[in-house]
Amino acid sequence: MRTPSIELLFAIIARSLDRNAAIPQDKLAMRTKTTVCIDSDLLRAVKVAAARTGKKEYAIFEDALRRYLGLELLRRVPPRRSEEPDEDEALDLAYRELREAKR
Repeated sequence: MRTPSIELLFAIIARSLDRNAAIPQDKLAMRTKTTVCIDSDLLRAVKVAAARTGKKEYAIFEDALRRYLGLELLRRVPPRRSEEPDEDEALDLAYRELREAKR
């Protein structure tokens, strides 16, 4: 796997500045401590991003990695419904779709 450029990582971190989502408590238990070697300019950028947003440094790294790995998209996909809508729900959905199509 190719190592991402510093510019790409800066861009990913910059995009993470736009997010202020809190980390769910159930995610905290899944963390594993690790050690990595990182460019000093990149670490400085992470520290600045954390200070500007009020987030922890690890949250900036996690957000950037999720985006880089495409995991951010998985959080936006709604779960599938296990059951079919009842008649009223189906009609409601159909009428909403019709209204949207007419706009």
